[in-house]
Amino acid sequence: MPPRLFFLGIDSATWELILPWVKAGKLPGFAKLLQGKGDHILESTNPPLTPVAWTSLYTGVNAGAHGIFDFYRFDEKKNLNIYLASDNPLPTIFEILSQAGKRVCVANLPFTYPVRPVNGVMLGGFLCPNLESEFIYPQSLKPEFCQRFPTYRFTEKARYGHDQRSREAYFKELLSLVKLRVKVFDWLEKQELWDLFAVNFMEVDHVQHWFFKEPEKMLAVYQEVDRYLLRKLKERRFSQYLVFSDHGAGPYHKNLNLNTYFLKTGLLKLKGAPITRLRKLLFNLGFTVSNVAQLALRLNRLPDSKSGRQTAQKMKFFLSLEDIDWERSVAFSFGYYGHVYLIKDTKLNRERVKSALLEIKYQGKPVVDAVWEREKVYSGKLAKRGPAILYSAANYAYGASAISPFLDNQVFSTPHTLKTGEHRPEGILAFFPRLKTPNPPSRISIFALSATILTFFGVSPPNYFDQKSVIETPRETEVSEITV
Repeated sequence: MPPRLFFLGIDSATWELILPWVKAGKLPGFAKLLQGKGDHILESTNPPLTPVAWTSLYTGVNAGAHGIFDFYRFDEKKNLNIYLASDNPLPTIFEILSQAGKRVCVANLPFTYPVRPVNGVMLGGFLCPNLESEFIYPQSLKPEFCQRFPTYRFTEKARYGHDQRSREAYFKELLSLVKLRVKVFDWLEKQELWDLFAVNFMEVDHVQHWFFKEPEKMLAVYQEVDRYLLRKLKERRFSQYLVFSDHGAGPYHKNLNLNTYFLKTGLLKLKGAPITRLRKLLFNLGFTVSNVAQLALRLNRLPDSKSGRQTAQKMKFFLSLEDIDWERSVAFSFGYYGHVYLIKDTKLNRERVKSALLEIKYQGKPVVDAVWEREKVYSGKLAKRGPAILYSAANYAYGASAISPFLDNQVFSTPHTLKTGEHRPEGILAFFPRLKTPNPPSRISIFALSATILTFFGVSPPNYFDQKSVIETPRETEVSEITV
């Protein structure tokens, strides 16, 4: 039979949680999956961040080539903008397969908005705004979709706060969204016999961010996904099953506020204007974005991201980009992990920043365990748009997780979002049946996976891909070969 691939994305899933639960008999779907002995460690991107990792999977290249380095970016006027799929100039593997005549259905994969035309269906995922947007291709499906799923949403409405009531509401919504996704996936799958059927659950990522200290809640969300996985394996409708996470997960300890550290070490300078001195005084006294955000959470009044950005722009008493003396400064930290942009990119300044990073200590112990210069991480025409220096702090247990340049007046602060979990570089990857290739690697990079998916369908990966496929030729697997 012609190759048909079922792709199940489980954003942020980690073997460190899955394997003990499988051993305890709590995840029968994963237990069946692992019987095929086709499990691997997925090597994510640097950094292991959703927009970077998923876009690399779609394009087969690193951020230096596809141009998406984070959730947000500054334009030439230092205005804050969010990255969207339209910022990626390269064709995706779904478009490449479409051009090869394959019928594809892509549903709820993050960073696919605005959706692109494919030979089939594409339903937007994480960061897709609402049902009023052009969230689905072809647009002819929009009326029926809205009629069938009028309450569908692309992310949670509830907010995780300080009070138990808000936390329970958030957790229950995660569970309900997984069930809603399944209904949508089933409806889309029945439309026709797809060559590639690709779906994703974002809720595992979110439950791990906010309930990492409550394993029973994480397990409950995994179990909802596991039920879907078990049913799909038993149905035997595809010749190949692929389960994937864009990165892993682990505990999160503190926010690391590098710009505050750079102010203390002299790598970042502020202007001497009266308004800046006032803002700095208020900053030192604790009038910070972090404290205001936590107060809003306590009052259950945290605005959504759009209105939150508008509100932040109107606040004139927070330290901001306009307070930085760019002429006298050396480095500036920005982004989800607070990677470093050099204002004057010289060898001397790079060494100064690298040394400063390695000197950061929390409770007397160094926290930065790795530092990379841009050229070791990125390659491609857009590489210079990325940070000059990247780092890992305790394997990403410390990070920035903020778009504010001056989140808190302490170098280490309590997470303003209250999250307890964060990403890790190692995700999950499993093929069922296992790869029929000599000496299959135990670790497979996200770039090699892009090429492997194309090769599975007999489509040659573009020569600009960062890595080659882990299989040499496509194979036609009979359904009878699959045992569940």
